[in-house]
Amino acid sequence: MIKYLSAPFAIGLLLSGCSILEQKTPLSGEWKSATSSATIRFDSGRVSGSDGCNRYGSAYSISGDTLAISDKMMSTMMACEEEGMKTADRFRQSLLATKHYRIDGKKLTLLGASGEVLGEFIAVKK
Repeated sequence: MIKYLSAPFAIGLLLSGCSILEQKTPLSGEWKSATSSATIRFDSGRVSGSDGCNRYGSAYSISGDTLAISDKMMSTMMACEEEGMKTADRFRQSLLATKHYRIDGKKLTLLGASGEVLGEFIAVKK
């Protein structure tokens, strides 16, 4: 009897786990910088993309319009032109300084603690 009860239970756990993994937020999806080649993708509590030179990734959380990107960010370490490296570093620093976000249609704006604009992005169509 236990064998028959455990299979439906296991299937239920798997299905509920899938719905948690696919959790959508207002940020979910891919966004491209309005001013550079950088990209940002929000998916199931992870943020990732390209800073224009390297790939990066980290965890994030949102509550209302508050956005927290973990400072435990990983990044590849490709060598790029000096100016490209500086731009990429500024981009990653702006992500870590982000405290709030605003979405207006297909435009995402990342904001600092005092409301200053840190980056603007356009939604990428799939």
